[in-house]
Amino acid sequence: MKKLGKALILSTSIVTGAASITFSPLQTMKIEASSSISITKTSFQTITSLPVHSGAGTSYKNIYTIPKGGIVSATVKNGSWYKVSYIYSSKGKNTVKTGWVNENYLKEYNQLISEKNYYVSNKTANLYPAPNTSKKCTYTVSSNNGFYSTQKVVNSIGQTWYRVTFNGKTLYISSSYVTKSSFVSFSPQKYKAVKETYVYQGLGNAYKKLKTIPKGAIITSAGRIGNWYAVSYGGAAGFINSSDFSKYSPITYKTTSTNTTYYFTNKTVKFYPSADLLQAAVYSVPSSTGFASTKKVENSLGQTWYQISYNGQDLYVQSTDAEAATAKTFSQLQLQANQNTVIYQSFGSVFKPLATIQKNEKIKVTQKINNWYLVSYKGITGYVYSTNFSVYTPPVTYQDTPTSAAYYFTNKTAVLYSSPDTNSKTVATMDANNGFASSVIGTNSENKDTFYKVSFNNQNLYVKSTDVTSSSFTSFTSAPYQAKVDTYLYQSFGNDFNKLIKIPKNTVLKISKKINSWYSVSYGNQTGYAFSGDFSAYTPQVTEQAITPTTYDTTTSLNVRKSADASADLLTTIPGSTIVIASAKTSNNWYKVTYNGKTGYASGSYLNQVITGDPLTAHDGYQFIDLRTHSNVTAAQINNYIASYVESTGKKSILTNKGQAFIDAGNKYGVNALYLAAHAILESAYGTSTIALAKNNLFGYHAYDADPFIAAYKFSSVEDCIDYAARVIKVNYLTPTGSYYKTPILGFKTTDMSNTRIDANSIGMNYYYASDQNWGKSIARHMQNILAYNKNDYADAQPDTSVQTYPAIPVAMEVFPPGVTAIAKKNLTLNSAKGILDNVKTLSSGSSFTFVEKTNDDWVELQTGGQTYWTHDINFYTFKSCLSVKNLGRATTYGLNVRTGPGTSYPNVLDQNSNNISIDPTEYISINLNKDGSLAMDSTKQWYNVTLANGQTGWVGAKYVTFELQ
Repeated sequence: MKKLGKALILSTSIVTGAASITFSPLQTMKIEASSSISITKTSFQTITSLPVHSGAGTSYKNIYTIPKGGIVSATVKNGSWYKVSYIYSSKGKNTVKTGWVNENYLKEYNQLISEKNYYVSNKTANLYPAPNTSKKCTYTVSSNNGFYSTQKVVNSIGQTWYRVTFNGKTLYISSSYVTKSSFVSFSPQKYKAVKETYVYQGLGNAYKKLKTIPKGAIITSAGRIGNWYAVSYGGAAGFINSSDFSKYSPITYKTTSTNTTYYFTNKTVKFYPSADLLQAAVYSVPSSTGFASTKKVENSLGQTWYQISYNGQDLYVQSTDAEAATAKTFSQLQLQANQNTVIYQSFGSVFKPLATIQKNEKIKVTQKINNWYLVSYKGITGYVYSTNFSVYTPPVTYQDTPTSAAYYFTNKTAVLYSSPDTNSKTVATMDANNGFASSVIGTNSENKDTFYKVSFNNQNLYVKSTDVTSSSFTSFTSAPYQAKVDTYLYQSFGNDFNKLIKIPKNTVLKISKKINSWYSVSYGNQTGYAFSGDFSAYTPQVTEQAITPTTYDTTTSLNVRKSADASADLLTTIPGSTIVIASAKTSNNWYKVTYNGKTGYASGSYLNQVITGDPLTAHDGYQFIDLRTHSNVTAAQINNYIASYVESTGKKSILTNKGQAFIDAGNKYGVNALYLAAHAILESAYGTSTIALAKNNLFGYHAYDADPFIAAYKFSSVEDCIDYAARVIKVNYLTPTGSYYKTPILGFKTTDMSNTRIDANSIGMNYYYASDQNWGKSIARHMQNILAYNKNDYADAQPDTSVQTYPAIPVAMEVFPPGVTAIAKKNLTLNSAKGILDNVKTLSSGSSFTFVEKTNDDWVELQTGGQTYWTHDINFYTFKSCLSVKNLGRATTYGLNVRTGPGTSYPNVLDQNSNNISIDPTEYISINLNKDGSLAMDSTKQWYNVTLANGQTGWVGAKYVTFELQ
């Protein structure tokens, strides 16, 4: 530690001074000779033997003589005289003499005390050439700068100063600006720079900077003074500020293998032998140098490094110095060298040069990584720097390509060129709204501009595609048009073409064809084109005829006028997509409508006839309630309504006494039970439909139009069907995230006469559910019939917004009668069992098989070649592309007799209990086949020989049989 202390003293250039300091006599202010003033208590030393007088002058009595070098304290001054106190020892006792002495025999007295201490500035401090502030300060230093002092000075007025050395000068600093510190030694400890900093020559940043320390550098110290550590770094011994460092823990490394990744330097960077900055860099490479890496290293300093290979060494580059890049492959590009360019072995100028491509030479490339192209040149493969090349543009060539004939009109002032190139000669300039016919597209090799080849003034020219808009002829019912001004018949459709003949104002022409804004007309034995803006429809006397009230949708915002004329007074305006009812039609295609209390006429050109379920009155009643609200309906009310229908029709219904099932499902899923019942009643004809009776399917689920009976789901019970339906409807139609959600009401649908939905006038479940525009209204009617609507029941009703999950397909199957034969319409994959996709066999298209069984999830059991298989390849939504069944049928009437022979004279086939057998539409039959594959019928072709589900055979009337899956 003695050696270290010595080093510290040398590094700060602290030098001890002499034992005393000589000062000039104290300068005092001038005052009147007769005035005495109090001064700060000041110590002086006599410079000779000095008499002490009883007053301020030599005329006063000499009361004592102070020996040379005596120390006195002054507190009063009068002119050039000080009133002083002098303490001396006599006979073992201290005696004080007080009197007046002349200032010319005094000098200020500073007490000098030897010491060896360190002091650190605790605020901004000044360094003075003497231990007082009488002279200008030599230096000013900030807080936290330290000094070594070997002498403490108490000056003549009692202030304490420390003598220090700074910048090679001996100076003084006041004790009020410093805090005493000491050298503390400890076991060597490593520290890491938390930012870029410096090694200073002394204890503070006021000293000379000896060495720059980069952020992250590791430094060792075994001693400190205050906040300053003594260090040696890069050949420089000095001090560092502890606030710029943190304690260093030994670096640890985590290496991760990665896919091969390419990195490119983003500046001139260094490669290091390890994943840190502790060792000197091995190489330095320029920006845009690339390397491959398969390892990433993260050290405990928070740095990320990539391991690379360079000159046969495994080295490391810091992640902040490199950026990842990927090789990009593109269509072949031809490049031309802008200068003599070197091909390098890899992507970077530090790699081995392989060859030189001369300026203007051309190469073809298809791959680039960062700024380097991969090239093959004269049998050499390597990389060239991309900025040394530019895309080679070959000479411009032109190509005409025949295309379908079309018409084009200038959409602005347009130029006609001699070639399909805007750099070619301009032959003519055309105004907007001039048209041409073209059947050739012209292009050039320089760019992707497209031109149309047209004929003008007997020349073949080209117009740019962006300067024209395509158009086509429109034919319409011949109607009279009257010229509003004098105008002309032109040779073609445009006023830049030749004028054929003048058409005087008020001329009426029959017109039935138009292209863009030009009518095709004949006038004065000549045929040509006239500008449509110069004509108006010639309107004969208008007649009006009442029509059955019909609904129309406005295709745009539409004016209602006082009479059937566009110039008539405006009564009101109907917004677009508004449904109105027309009660009359005029001969000029205007309709009499009422809107907002105003009755007038609207042009039929902007009305689209529609069919709508919108009541066109206040949206109130069951059709518009939130279907997630609770209903007060009882099971008895639902049951009574269904029973009334059954009683009046005599039909069998599976909904008899099932009212509670709707209430239970509604409560379970948060769906209005009254609505559920009405929906089922509508879809299943009160539970009497064939699909309902045969399959407990009340809502027609899965009953595709291609063959609804076969495709429809089969449910194990009515309750299961109602539960399934309530859940599906809640998920799909009554939940905002549902696939078919359009507000949770029944609503209505509006369609045009081709049955295309008009979205703006459709709402609620009816938007998607059912093609019937009045479906929602029909369900609401059943709801009203079961329980009369009471607005108060729903005024404050809170909807059940619970979210349900979609139910699984109900598990059920249908077994067909023996002998049902089908033909595959495509290759069918056959599996060993239901639900197993093991593809044990492929049934080729055209092959025959026996149709045995079908499940709800569309698995089909079949037999072929004496073996049983399962397939999931038959889509019953479009079954005709999958199979065709020859002989699967059902009765079209209830109680169809099955007879022992082909005629009504034959008795019925009997069951095992000797009861007559008859069949209903809910049952399948298999029509037996002849050996040639034709249907087995009698000679009159009026009876089919059939096999029933129980295997019995018999005969049924052919006119009472419908076929499935044909």
